[in-house]
Amino acid sequence: MIDINLVPENLRKKKKSSALPSSLNVPQEIVVGLVGGLLALLLLVHIVLQSVIFFQFIQHARYNKEWEVLKPEKDNTDKIISDLRVMRAKIKGIEGLTTAKRILWSQKLNNISDSLPREIWLTKIFLEDKILTVEGSAVSKNQDQMVSVGNFTSNLKAQKTFMKDFSSLEVGVIQRRKIQATELADFSVTSKLK
Repeated sequence: MIDINLVPENLRKKKKSSALPSSLNVPQEIVVGLVGGLLALLLLVHIVLQSVIFFQFIQHARYNKEWEVLKPEKDNTDKIISDLRVMRAKIKGIEGLTTAKRILWSQKLNNISDSLPREIWLTKIFLEDKILTVEGSAVSKNQDQMVSVGNFTSNLKAQKTFMKDFSSLEVGVIQRRKIQATELADFSVTSKLK
């Protein structure tokens, strides 16, 4: 191509440089083809990634359904494990009490039974945190329920076989109540293990 320009060189307009270097003589069709191929490749990658996401979503939904089927069984298993831990703690506590000192509880209960006056009956006996608690009620025609409770505790204190494993024996709160015409006194006695 012949270019004739009669304008002096210093007054000529400078040509803008093209985006491609002049040494690369790439036809425009190839550039359009490369850009189109790149866009097609990006579209293909996008479709593949979308299908992977779709299959992962389906798999996640399947796992959720399986989890919903297994969840009641898991909850039941967790409850059993929790109950087992509580029972093991109780067994450990009982073993700690029975193996350390070899307390004969049958003898202790027999001592309590022997110390009971006629006008007292027991409602509960339990051991918690190394404290034996005896709860009961007293009835008397002469309004001397407090004396009956005092006799019971003094009888227990007098039993050496009962007191040898306990450091103290104390009477708790005594509450009076009335059932029809009969007056009762509810009491508790606590004994702390040595």
